[in-house]
Amino acid sequence: MRKGKSIAVATLVCFLFLGGIIMSRTTQGAEVINIATAGIGGSYYPVGAGIAKIIDHYVEGATGTAEVTGASIENVKLLGRKKVRLAFVEPAFAGLPAYLGKKPFDKRIDIRCVSSLHFSTGSPVVLKKSGITKITDLKGKRVAVGKMGSMTSKATGYLFKAYGMSFDDMDIRYMGHSEAADALRDRSIDAAILVGAPPAASIMSIAATHDIDILSGDEQHMEKMKALKPGIGVFNIKKGTYKGVGHDSLVWMSGLTLLCNAEEKPDLIYEIVKGMYEHRDIIEKSHPAAKVITVENAVTDFGIPFHPGAIRYYKERGVWKR
Repeated sequence: MRKGKSIAVATLVCFLFLGGIIMSRTTQGAEVINIATAGIGGSYYPVGAGIAKIIDHYVEGATGTAEVTGASIENVKLLGRKKVRLAFVEPAFAGLPAYLGKKPFDKRIDIRCVSSLHFSTGSPVVLKKSGITKITDLKGKRVAVGKMGSMTSKATGYLFKAYGMSFDDMDIRYMGHSEAADALRDRSIDAAILVGAPPAASIMSIAATHDIDILSGDEQHMEKMKALKPGIGVFNIKKGTYKGVGHDSLVWMSGLTLLCNAEEKPDLIYEIVKGMYEHRDIIEKSHPAAKVITVENAVTDFGIPFHPGAIRYYKERGVWKR
């Protein structure tokens, strides 16, 4: 009995050992595509994990892995040091400055865009009872612009600058989105810059109980804003997106890009992008924000050149127009 048991154990150990060798060889033979994302909370990491899963299953000879990092600025530096192969990077305040060699980077990093991913819009929301109808009406008003030093506050600063205004012209309140939405409801502020991919939950929740309006920019001033800070985009929120808002609204847009080093092989990047958009359902299920990650939105231009391998796929799909 003991002898039979010993043989069984030995057989199992041998099987596991050989299995380990096979798995080791398979892993060693695959090209590891590690993706710098951000912390576990938020959208970066789960969307990155979705892309890694696609690479695992649909890019021959490659295995994908999503890595927890300190987000955009750290990610583009990791690309520059060749520590990662792909990286999630916000373009206006990290990606484009890195590509151009401007602060906070001390040298240029030769990066390329693989895909634009999901995006957020910064919508100036007011209650209709306030009588505020245009951006210049915010002078002297109590305006929530996000947390101090946040991307929201920085991008909003450029919007106001395009109109010849600054934070000094308003009673600025630095607060997070949930706090700002609550403050607008109880009228302790006059306006809030609320961020999210339309339709943003924070704006919808206010519109469910209050009559709201979104202050639209005009094309001339929005183009000026883009010139002041390349990498910030403009998005048109269609009328009817939010209850009671019966007009289109031009607002600022901050994107998220998937970047790589310029030297990555075109065939590899082509296969990654092809996998992403032929198996988009995996990405879409990864996080609610991923619903706007589409092949049509993938070619959104934030000023960072696209990788040739990515361009090849987008041309095949008929979405590359430039």
